[in-house]
Amino acid sequence: CTANGEAADALRTHAPSFVVLCAPDLATVRAVECHAARRPDAPLRVYHLRYEDSLEGDAAAAAVARERRALRDLIQTKSHMALPDPAADTNAASGSGEAPAGANTSGDALPHIASVVDLFPTAEFQEREVYDFFGIVFDGHPDPRRILMPEDYAGHPQRRDFPIGGEPVIFTRDEVTNPGWWN
Repeated sequence: CTANGEAADALRTHAPSFVVLCAPDLATVRAVECHAARRPDAPLRVYHLRYEDSLEGDAAAAAVARERRALRDLIQTKSHMALPDPAADTNAASGSGEAPAGANTSGDALPHIASVVDLFPTAEFQEREVYDFFGIVFDGHPDPRRILMPEDYAGHPQRRDFPIGGEPVIFTRDEVTNPGWWN
């Protein structure tokens, strides 16, 4: 029962305590996940059937084990990082101007956070962009240069403490009061 949302309808109608899946498609798996998330008070057991010694089953099991190892390694490697706690961060709401929880502002006004480029090499460009616009310094980043703004640009334009302003716009009606403004 996977066509046209039949799995979601069957789960909603019958509210089972267990589900048996045999070669499910992505929509069915998502329907089971959503059903389980909507009912945290009623645990849902999910059983996956697979043929013994099947290549598809072994490949799926290997992929799940690989993802589980990668997540465990990521947690162990980055466990020293302090994540901000929105409930404990009263500075942002009060407007006190202090740095949010989890931001290391030792010595300078720019927050520091550990780089993840060693785990995700393509994050190099995103981290450079975040530094460029927001001024967050990634400790251990292999190339901490600006990526979009000029190297000599002062400040980080997306920060709240960046001055808002710009060049005045001169309209043609202002030619009388500002003659020769185009020179």
